[in-house]
Amino acid sequence: MLERRVRPRALTLKTGKIVCRNEGADIDCAILDLSDGGARILVSDPAEVPQKFLLKIDRAQTVYVCERVWTDGNRIGLSCHSAASNAQSEP
Repeated sequence: MLERRVRPRALTLKTGKIVCRNEGADIDCAILDLSDGGARILVSDPAEVPQKFLLKIDRAQTVYVCERVWTDGNRIGLSCHSAASNAQSEP
């Protein structure tokens, strides 16, 4: 398999929330791996996840502005453009 990532991802196995500011309730997810520029998450229903959103890591003060890059079943690959200072930031 050809590796296309600029930076390698580190196995994370954390939980988080997909914050959809204008889309209703937050969506629970598992963060499988994470790098400076992206992540791979697991969700129960990928159809509920918008193209752009905030990803808040549970038990941490970290919030990322993310965009979907690919979907494979319940797994979603993300591009994390920048870290946000709080969950009210516009994705």
